[in-house]
Amino acid sequence: MTPESTKCKRLNDLVRLFGALEDLQHRLVTLIQSKIDAIRKADMHTMRELFDKERDIIQHIQEREGLRCQLMDEIGKDLGLASQASRALPASQLAARLPESQRSILLDAAAKLGKAVGQVARVNRVVGRISGDVLQHLQWVFASVIPRDGKLNGYLGNGEAVTAGNQRIFEAVG
Repeated sequence: MTPESTKCKRLNDLVRLFGALEDLQHRLVTLIQSKIDAIRKADMHTMRELFDKERDIIQHIQEREGLRCQLMDEIGKDLGLASQASRALPASQLAARLPESQRSILLDAAAKLGKAVGQVARVNRVVGRISGDVLQHLQWVFASVIPRDGKLNGYLGNGEAVTAGNQRIFEAVG
């Protein structure tokens, strides 16, 4: 195997990885949009399921990031860069070191991935805004139901207020 074919194979692996990461980002956007719908419906069961799926996708993205670092190290080594120096290189700088025929392939894949990541960031900002509005509303609701004497200690699972007067302290000695 010649060095040129090794570089090409590793570059192709990196481009395929970028495509897989792009797909994961699109799946993440779909989940986040579904989570917004579940928040609007106050569907806690669906929100929990979506949270678990979202966590799994994020974990998979993090695993793929490890593979990206390994591929970048190998490509950098083939290009004569110092060990682990290529990890932090933006795609444009890595592409500048590649033969002309391979530059556009890498840059196209990186641009598609960047667009998908940007879409996730935009949808996450929407979720953040919705969550902030919900929290602000709940703070207003709880502030409006505090007993006039101000001695509220909390709420039971059924929503009943617990005040200092209806609390029982139970001591167990063993």
